[in-house]
Amino acid sequence: MKRIVKIEGVGSVVFPDSMSDAEVSQAAGRLYDDANPTPNAPHAAGHVAPAVITGAQKAAATAKSAAGTAAQVGALAEGDASRPWMRVQTSDGKMYEVHPEDVEELQRRDPGARIIEQPNKP
Repeated sequence: MKRIVKIEGVGSVVFPDSMSDAEVSQAAGRLYDDANPTPNAPHAAGHVAPAVITGAQKAAATAKSAAGTAAQVGALAEGDASRPWMRVQTSDGKMYEVHPEDVEELQRRDPGARIIEQPNKP
């Protein structure tokens, strides 16, 4: 059976039987959106400075990259979650939590770093 959908600004549209309900809904939505644009949307885009658009694109790319890095770090750390981190104080007085395997590297980079709290050893 043919599906006839009345779309505001377009009229009645006949969709073939081969389309699923979701496909019909998606296609009808696009036709509606095309026929009934949001007021001022085309004009508003013209008022955005190109530098703002470029900045937003760079920020989005950076966020995507940071999210990927965080996921990789999280995946690596996940397997060793049973080992508690160590509290250390760097030579500039700042406090950090460092994974036990990274303490040696921290002390190599900052010989004045001190271990404030070690995890309890079994």
